[in-house]
Amino acid sequence: MSEPNTIQEIVDRQTARIMELEDKVRELHTENEECFRRLAEFEAPIADPAALMWTLTGRVHPLAATPSEIRIRDVARGLSTKLRYNGHTIVPYTVAEHSVIVSMYVPPEYARQGLLHDATEAYLGDMIRPIKYRPIMRGYREAEARLEGVIFERFNIRPTDDSFSAVKRVDDRILCDEIAQLISDVAEPWDERVPRTLEKFGPALGASIPCLSQRDAEYVFLSRFAELFPEELAA
Repeated sequence: MSEPNTIQEIVDRQTARIMELEDKVRELHTENEECFRRLAEFEAPIADPAALMWTLTGRVHPLAATPSEIRIRDVARGLSTKLRYNGHTIVPYTVAEHSVIVSMYVPPEYARQGLLHDATEAYLGDMIRPIKYRPIMRGYREAEARLEGVIFERFNIRPTDDSFSAVKRVDDRILCDEIAQLISDVAEPWDERVPRTLEKFGPALGASIPCLSQRDAEYVFLSRFAELFPEELAA
């Protein structure tokens, strides 16, 4: 097969490869460890080491990251500068603050995964749900899944079906608290918006959303990380 000569040819070839790999991934019915190993093998050909971004502490290849490139200061800075709901809230509300709240409401044994459940957004940005799960965004979801695996490996998080389910449940329920407290009535009347949200995602957690500043959100995120990952402080 000849080498691609244009950016469009490269994109077309990678897209075709992703579609081919997706069919293979659906056939996997192995345990987590074996599944992760095989997924890594499938995804390796589509990783793009040329995609490079600068970070607070250095740099990272977000589409072909390795655990050694992931640093918690970069994660904290990135999440504290990303806003939930693309910033369309009454007061700016960071992904870092959201992550801390989720980590406090999941069962304690899943708090580490809860804190880092959106860590990929420090590098890939936040994608709102109505767009993220559209077929056209499949490439983004593929990149996110690969990067999440790298981040979890870096911080020795071993996810299970139970942990994913528990974190997702809290991540869904907190929408009820966030939407009730932070979405303007101009967008949609409160008495129409909240009941529908509760029916879809509820019950609400009952969490208070203080909407910390970027600086405070970064500090609180790092403080929570130090509490949950004491071994990182000794490293």
